[in-house]
Amino acid sequence: MNFIAALFLFGSVAIAQNQQDLCTRLMKVDGTSSLIAYFSMLLENRIIKEDVEVVKFIEGLEKGILINPILEKDTWVSSASYIHHEEIQNYINSTDINENKILAWAKSILKERLRVQVKRKETRTETENIHQKIELNFVPAGEFEMIYWGHKSIFKLTNSFEMMSTLVTQKMWAEEMKVNPAKFTKGAHMTSVNINGKLITMQPDNPVENITWWSAVVFANRVSEKMGLVPAYDISEIKFKPNTSAEKGTLDPEEDYYGFKLKINAPNGDIYLAEGYRLPTEAEMQYVLLNLGDKTSQVYPRIITESDLADYAWYRDNSGGTTHPVATTAKSFVIGGGDYHDLLGNVKEWGHDSLAGAFKSSDNPVGIEYSTIRSTEGGGWDDYNKAMLSYQSNYWNAGFRGDFVGFRLVRTIKNNGKN
Repeated sequence: MNFIAALFLFGSVAIAQNQQDLCTRLMKVDGTSSLIAYFSMLLENRIIKEDVEVVKFIEGLEKGILINPILEKDTWVSSASYIHHEEIQNYINSTDINENKILAWAKSILKERLRVQVKRKETRTETENIHQKIELNFVPAGEFEMIYWGHKSIFKLTNSFEMMSTLVTQKMWAEEMKVNPAKFTKGAHMTSVNINGKLITMQPDNPVENITWWSAVVFANRVSEKMGLVPAYDISEIKFKPNTSAEKGTLDPEEDYYGFKLKINAPNGDIYLAEGYRLPTEAEMQYVLLNLGDKTSQVYPRIITESDLADYAWYRDNSGGTTHPVATTAKSFVIGGGDYHDLLGNVKEWGHDSLAGAFKSSDNPVGIEYSTIRSTEGGGWDDYNKAMLSYQSNYWNAGFRGDFVGFRLVRTIKNNGKN
């Protein structure tokens, strides 16, 4: 074969190859949007991390190279990494990816994550300086599915309400009650705060704990009075044990008390119609925890996995055997546009009622109110991850107090011109 024939043959093969490559590219569908959605899911579940894999991914794209953010050398770490590495690589090979579009997305997601981190650091610094204040989020009325005694039924809350974004802190308690009953007063955030000329040792933004249900009720009443609202609870006819006090967190009625003398300052004693601050009913807690966030999930407002649980909660694996300042986890629950902190972990939360048996009405359900047993929700610093990842209520005697039980307040919102 002479040179010209060989050159012609080589050119024909090259043209054929280019045509085949062009056909292959034309046959590929644009998978950019789907790949971005896939990467977003992996980021959310921390299979890939914005401060490591995304940075490398961006660096590669800026050099004109579309790399797999899960490197092959890292796939031995977990089966999840191996599976997703293979899936991503197959997807890159079989679809057409707009590198400029995915680069712009990667840069924007990295910028947003860094902005959130900076903002949270600023918030923490501000909190350390002025301490956490009571912040309330609006919760709309609505229909929801409630779990009780292993059953699920549809119920409805006819009144909107507002709920604290954080747990009640040691400083919030001390400002109203003039003492600090918490066990975890000493630690990394310990200080002495001057309240009415008295120095009180505390970790100001750590949740208050070691308080009975009755003590929390008195705190709620005092906040109501301070805000010019009619207190939700009337305990004037109840005789309490000597040497117990709400201030010290030890308030407890006489042993023969079964709750019948507790009165609710509202029409027909309806806790949902009370004007002042109060503890949330178990129905309200389930409404927020199980229904307002991700309606496709049967657990908490987001689909939380073991890998990212530490981003949302202080529990046995990361708490170091103590409580932590509220609103200091890496991420918060965003429900109905409001940020909620420590819905999982730090301390369990006292509820208003005790859930038991069938309810009288499908509207505004309330469990047993005339009982010495009250519910707690949310898990605490000493709970295992399995307990944190599944919905469960606990029930304690209202006179019980422990270093893993605290609370947050709610208040009904009614259109009566007063609330």
